[in-house]
Amino acid sequence: MAGGVGVVLAFGAWFVYWVLVLQAGGYDQLLRHTPWLSEDQVDEILVWGPSPDLPTSTWWWLLTPGPHSNTPVTLLMDLGTGLAVLGLFLLVARPNRLWTTLGAMGARTLTLYSAHLLALATTLHYEDRVLWFAVHVAVAAGFAVLWQATFGQGPLERVIAAAVRGTRRLSWAPLPGRRSPRGPSGVPTGPAGSARRRRLRPRRPPVWLLTHRRAMLLTCHDSVPWSGRSSGRSVRATCSVADRR
Repeated sequence: MAGGVGVVLAFGAWFVYWVLVLQAGGYDQLLRHTPWLSEDQVDEILVWGPSPDLPTSTWWWLLTPGPHSNTPVTLLMDLGTGLAVLGLFLLVARPNRLWTTLGAMGARTLTLYSAHLLALATTLHYEDRVLWFAVHVAVAAGFAVLWQATFGQGPLERVIAAAVRGTRRLSWAPLPGRRSPRGPSGVPTGPAGSARRRRLRPRRPPVWLLTHRRAMLLTCHDSVPWSGRSSGRSVRATCSVADRR
């Protein structure tokens, strides 16, 4: 859905530019109201965008699709293109071996980039760059998949995660001679009190159990004669007996 809307927006914005500027005389208006720019310079703005600012001599410039010009046509084309690309990736992003391999490589980018730089430092790739590029990609993909299946998190990623955990412990640790800060309920704040707060938190019964009890109560209430409904205690007693059965 998002991809279809994006395609319509992008092509619709480009069609407005094609009709009004290229077919209905808008291009001549740009040349007439911007005499200090030659035809080649106007074409350069239309294709590559303004440098640095878009001319403001006429409103016709708002219908141009040049990159980084921030005109309505450009914004609609960029928005439509982004939606179309997003929809395309959502369509093709289904579980398969290719995405599994790319996901394993993307989760270990620090390790792979570091190893790649070390391999480039050997200068062996200068002889046949295409071959060494293929070797680097194949080795990185194989290493990432095997490491993910065997150990999980990448080696350098583990080092960074351990450093982050140690820093977090040090930042939450109380200073010598100072008690751990406590919240309004008297429970220590931070990671030291998180486990205790979870233990002290009352547990609510599951939704299915509440629904079952409510259904049993209504069923038992309907089964009690009208003469026995004068007392709520008798109704509850009858329902409790029926529930045990």
